[in-house]
Order: sequence, then C-alpha cells, then structure tokens
Amino acid sequence: MTYIDYDGTVVATYSASEFAELASHPANPDRTTEGLTAQGWNWSLADAKAYVAKYGSLCIGQSYITTDGATRIKIDTRLAPKLFTQEFNINIIQSVSQGVLIDWGDGSSERVDGISLLTVPHTYAKEGVYTISLLPDENCTLQPTNNSGSRSFFG
Repeated sequence: MTYIDYDGTVVATYSASEFAELASHPANPDRTTEGLTAQGWNWSLADAKAYVAKYGSLCIGQSYITTDGATRIKIDTRLAPKLFTQEFNINIIQSVSQGVLIDWGDGSSERVDGISLLTVPHTYAKEGVYTISLLPDENCTLQPTNNSGSRSFFG
C-alpha cells in the first residue's frame, strides 16, 4: 500500500495488514508554496481497504487544484529527440477568444485569438525544464484537446 504525491514522492507505505488497521489517510502534503491546494487522496479509505482486501495492494495519489486556477504542465525539453528544434505546441479550445493567458515558463507569455481548435506553437531559446501555465479568464473555459502533431502537449 503506497501513498504517492503528484511528483512521485512516496508519502507513506503500509503492508496490507497495517493498512487494514488505519483509521484515516495520512495527512495531505502541503504544496501551497508551489501554488497547489490539496483536495485529498483519490480513493476513499473504505473503498481503498476493500480493494486492498481483494487484490493485496494499491497506489493512492493526491489530488490538487491550483491556487490561481491555472493548469500547469512541467516539461523537460532536454528529453526531446535531438533532430527536432525546441518548438512545442499546445492544443486547446477556449470558449472566449483571448480568454486564456499562456505563460511559457521562460519569461514569455501570450493570449491567443480564436475559440475553435487552436494549436499554439512556442520555441524555447535553450534546452531546460519549464513550467507552462494556462490561466483562463473568469468567463472562459479551457479544454485541452488532441492533435496528431508529434511535439504537442495534450496530443
């Protein structure tokens, strides 16, 4: 029985018999300094115990929302195949034109025109680890979507 945070950090580990004796889940990790608010573990304790009793083990993950309403994507461009440039695409549908601010994590940001399927390209000046934030305006909904492009997020 393993409790895992969003980044793969193991929060707690129990044997099946130890887990059967738990009265509550471990405390939620505090990620507020990262802009994340814990929503709780993704299994109820009762459902998790029933599953472990039947199958013997389970990984339970922590669910979060962002404190600012942004969707965040962490990428490592160093892992991209070397034959490609550092250009990446995000594929989204927004309900209001220019309703989503895209912060590319490298000091640049943009708002995009259109409300249908949008493929938004961005080229990074150098390889590295970046956190992209998609922050919709209050009156805008954001939908990540598929696109067949090989260097695209959400597709």
